Parts: sequence; C-alpha cells; structure tokens
Amino acid sequence: MNEKTTLQRFCMEEAKFRADEAGYELSEKEMELLAEKFYERSESWIDSEKLEEITENFVEKILQRHSSKSLEELEQYRKIGTVEQCEEAMEKQIAKEAALICEVIPGEKYECPYCGTALTEEDMFAGHCKWCGQAITAPEK
Repeated sequence: MNEKTTLQRFCMEEAKFRADEAGYELSEKEMELLAEKFYERSESWIDSEKLEEITENFVEKILQRHSSKSLEELEQYRKIGTVEQCEEAMEKQIAKEAALICEVIPGEKYECPYCGTALTEEDMFAGHCKWCGQAITAPEK
C-alpha cells in the first residue's frame, strides 16, 4: 500500500513538473487526471527499485532546474555588483567641489575630493576625476 502511495505522489509531481515545463496552468482536477494517467501507465511495469531510481532522477532534474535558475540570477547580480558598489557608484555621480591646491607639478592645481589625486584644468573641464570617476566641479573663487 505504501509503494502505491509513493508512486501516486511521484506521478502527481511528474504531472506538475511536465505542466510547468510546457507552460500550462492546470487546475487541481486536471492535474489529478494527468497524474492518474501517469500512474496507470507506470503501474504495469514499475517495481520498487525502479521507482527509487526514477524518483532520484526526477528529484535530480528538479534540483538542476532550480540550481541553474539560481546560477543565472547570481551571474546577473555579479554583473551588477554589490549593493555597496552600486551605492558608491551612485555617490560618485554627485558632483563634488575640487580643492584648489598650490601647483607643485606645473598644471596640476586641483585635488579630487574623493581620491585626493592632483587634477589639471583639462580634468576639471571633463567634469570627472580621471583616476576614480568622481564627478567634480571647479572650486568657487
């Protein structure tokens, strides 16, 4: 009796899996009818060892399907970056005023407010630090 119950549960899961794979939304009654058809076909040739093997294969299929979806999502998150990296990039989009410094190296008379590197007039004209990407504006004189 227990084997039949296991087989019936397996047939129900197989019916759900196949309906999902095909993109069908079946009612509970339709799902039960489909599972019953699977059960009728399998009851004649399946034994308990074969049932275990099929169940393991089915579970493995489901796990592979869900793990591949999870891997795809993980890859998308890796491409986007961490929340901290996104926040940092967003903060760098907000223009900050560069500091006016004395010219130690000819032409470099500004300092990036984010990374502290020296910047030229051309760098200021570009509007972003060439080293870290921070949006910058010229200091008020």
